Amino acid sequence: MPSNFAPVLDSVRSKPHQIDTLVESRRFYNLEHAELNIYETLEVAHSFSLKFSHPTLASMLKGKKMMHLRDQTPFEFLPGESIVLPANECMKIDFPEATWENPTQCLALAISDEQIEQTLQMLNESFPRTEKSDIWHLEKDNFHFTNDNGIYQTLTRLIQLFMEDNPAKDFFAKHTLQELLIRILQTRARTLLIDNCEQHATSNRLAYAVKYIKEHLQEPISIDKLCDEACMSQAHFFRCFKNEFGMTPIEFVTNERIEKAKSLLKRTKRSISEISYDIGFSSVNYFVQVFKKHENITPGRFRKIEKAKPAKSLS
Repeated sequence: MPSNFAPVLDSVRSKPHQIDTLVESRRFYNLEHAELNIYETLEVAHSFSLKFSHPTLASMLKGKKMMHLRDQTPFEFLPGESIVLPANECMKIDFPEATWENPTQCLALAISDEQIEQTLQMLNESFPRTEKSDIWHLEKDNFHFTNDNGIYQTLTRLIQLFMEDNPAKDFFAKHTLQELLIRILQTRARTLLIDNCEQHATSNRLAYAVKYIKEHLQEPISIDKLCDEACMSQAHFFRCFKNEFGMTPIEFVTNERIEKAKSLLKRTKRSISEISYDIGFSSVNYFVQVFKKHENITPGRFRKIEKAKPAKSLS
């Protein structure tokens, strides 16, 4: 997935500016319903504290941070990843690799409560969740995830809006912020049901369908079967799945198969042919074609890159 916002930010970084501190040098840009902060850290530092008064999306651009958040084990924060933080969440941050020549770079997008409430109201009225007991809402905990193409492209458009001189940019940004929030909420819903499908299978029909998909990746999976498992008509199942997950059931099945393939390529020495059949592809060539479209590299190249990576350390 894309992880580099450099083409969008190059013009900003090239402008001279006063550096007040080597830890989290900040530039910021305002719109009516959001504030964009771009941070650079130019030397190794530890236990740097930071918080925002509004819910915030933090995305890594370059380098590495170690994040220390409440109720979570410290974790690496890397390019291509984001975290949604509730208002007034205190972060303790380490910068283990930052240098003047190779600074650590991160952006933080703080979003107004009004924008969030308007988006949630629109979603609950126009695209309600599958189960009546569920509503769209922004969780009060931290949500760490890998950006998909949709989130990356939407965030890139927002950065461009912050930096351009257009009298209508607040209008454009309002709709782009709404899109970004919806994509994040769908990613959160999808992650929750995928990671906890067994727990929710008895109370959520989509979770039951997800559980069935995960348990039958080796087999042909028909839409009719998924609709039967979810006890829904085909039209209702497609609509609910797309509204809640931001993708079609077919796209979801493909994503699950590719994620399983990536895990097997990393952890095992199985041949690419064996892996393709293990995850439900009847043709090796078709598997390679789908994998390359999804990951922008072949399975063989993916395996070589993963094997060449150094072991991760939390130190």
